[in-house]
Amino acid sequence: MGLQANGSSPSIGVGGYSEGVGDDVNKVIWSLLAAEPELTVADAVRQYSRYHFGSEHEDTMADVIFGLEQNWAGAIGADASVSTVRGTLAAAQLMEAYSAVSGANTGNWRLEMLLYRAYFDAAVQARYQFEQSQQRAAYDVIVIY
Repeated sequence: MGLQANGSSPSIGVGGYSEGVGDDVNKVIWSLLAAEPELTVADAVRQYSRYHFGSEHEDTMADVIFGLEQNWAGAIGADASVSTVRGTLAAAQLMEAYSAVSGANTGNWRLEMLLYRAYFDAAVQARYQFEQSQQRAAYDVIVIY
């Protein structure tokens, strides 16, 4: 395969581009995989976690990142989804509590981004469950009359 440039500059290869904080993990994964094709996505996420949160939190934060991806696999109200969303939030809250006590990662926008997403997913799921219970209650009233 020959070398190719994009036509506007002499650069060749991949450049990480981001529309904002929401795709920071994806930008790093794609950049790492382009630089080191033998890496797996799990390896790249672990490197990201180790670099941005410290080696002592690598496993927890990698679990949070993968958990956030799994939160939206399947129906939000399904049993598997409920346990995944709650488990991911619990793991993120462990890091949040550690940061609050130790002062480590204070002001780390990457941690805040992942925490926001974990809390948001849990809030969406809780709202769905509440609305489903309200709908069931309304159907029960309709059946009575």
